[in-house]
Amino acid sequence: GQRTSGMEWYNTLKKWLCDDMGFEPGGNDPCIFINKQTGVKLVTVVDDVLVRGSVEQSKLFYAQFEKRFQLKDPVYLSVETPVRYVGFDIYLSEEYGEQYISINQDEDMRLFLEGIDMQSVGQVDNPMVDKYYALKDNTPLQGDMITWYRSTMGALNYYACATRYDISYAVSR
Repeated sequence: GQRTSGMEWYNTLKKWLCDDMGFEPGGNDPCIFINKQTGVKLVTVVDDVLVRGSVEQSKLFYAQFEKRFQLKDPVYLSVETPVRYVGFDIYLSEEYGEQYISINQDEDMRLFLEGIDMQSVGQVDNPMVDKYYALKDNTPLQGDMITWYRSTMGALNYYACATRYDISYAVSR
């Protein structure tokens, strides 16, 4: 089919969600939608949609969604089945009759480290090197190293903001 821009896709999705499905966009984040009648909440990242609601309401939403858009088979979060969403692994666990939801980016981080050939690097208590060591060589980057640096720093900023707050100071530095 014909490709559309991200903004065209968002506008199409938003119109359908709001006009046809009774959702309202979130007040602080335009990528969150809430249906106050059904209790279903959605978060969208480009064309990835995460649905939170009862299993019954989620199935009804997916059935309507599939009538309008192409849809991969949905995955329902359970103790046995985690959900992978935009680099996050979402888990459901039960302890003493209570349910807990947790997220991590361990697998995504492992793949990232492999991609930059850093998989053998061990964990440290403090990820920040001495400032004098960091500033010791101020030779400007050249060629492919510029692209590698930007890509690596972009990914590290994403991790620092999403789940790895412990590296945020070192990354920003």
